[in-house]
Amino acid sequence: ITSTATDIDAPADQQGAGLIDAYAAVLAAKSYPGGGTPQGQALLTSANQLNAVGQPGTSQTLSDTVTNDGKKTTPVGLSSRTLGAYTSVAAGPVTIDDATGDAAILQFTVPSGQARLNASIASAEGTDLNLSLFTPGGKLAEYNLPQGTGNYGNAQVAEPEAGTWKALIFAAPSAGGTTGTVQFGATVAPWAPFGTLSGSSLTLAPGTSGDVTLTVPTPSAPGDQSGAIVLTNSAAKKSFTNVTTIPVTLRSLVPTPSPSTTFTGTLTGGNGRQTSTGQTAYYQFTVPGGLPVLNADISTPNANNTFLAELVDPTTG
Repeated sequence: ITSTATDIDAPADQQGAGLIDAYAAVLAAKSYPGGGTPQGQALLTSANQLNAVGQPGTSQTLSDTVTNDGKKTTPVGLSSRTLGAYTSVAAGPVTIDDATGDAAILQFTVPSGQARLNASIASAEGTDLNLSLFTPGGKLAEYNLPQGTGNYGNAQVAEPEAGTWKALIFAAPSAGGTTGTVQFGATVAPWAPFGTLSGSSLTLAPGTSGDVTLTVPTPSAPGDQSGAIVLTNSAAKKSFTNVTTIPVTLRSLVPTPSPSTTFTGTLTGGNGRQTSTGQTAYYQFTVPGGLPVLNADISTPNANNTFLAELVDPTTG
């Protein structure tokens, strides 16, 4: 199923291997070596996802076996990707009030060659916020879809078109109108190489397999990073995707408390739904045996921020 999923140009921690294509998965199953007549030119990967955990900045080696499920010799292009550094294309305060019809429209320019457009709004007044993004041609590209009353919204677009975009910021009218200052920001990021691959291509005869190895360091700070190995199959038939991605997740450990340790992370908000945890960040650390107690303290710059924190016992997690 994951081998025949369609890449939707999203980061690996959002799309996994991609969008499921049930028909292609059935054809690939019928074509499996020894199982029937080949139906196309699918590439089957041995892992649904590759994971590595280590101290910050430590080299990890991850491998996957790729099998040609088709009836023709297939050249396979090998590359890797992760989102590169974000660059701001718009930032500043916006006023929402009755005079503006409880809405505001902003314009900003997206340069060419970007993999991701990421726009956010936030308000200290707790306004019920909504954010829509429109392409240079005027088409609705993304809506933040709040599920409750919140003071934060986020909308992201894969492979955004270059040109002048519009952001529509609006608030649900209330008795007497809605008034407040909204902070708006939009950033873009290109794809960047992710680690080092064992080669740039494979040539696979029908029913044969080849290995691809990725060498990549864990993040320099505690927390997770996602990337992907990208397989390009130029011989794929119409029923099969010509790009297969293998998601990779790297986790850097928090230093072992001795007797204490401190680290920082970033949470940007949820979608207004009170029963939802919104954005989630995971951290992992090793606790030596024989200690009588483990304490964890978390603080944020704003005491009014609502968040949930849990410690998970290694015997139950």
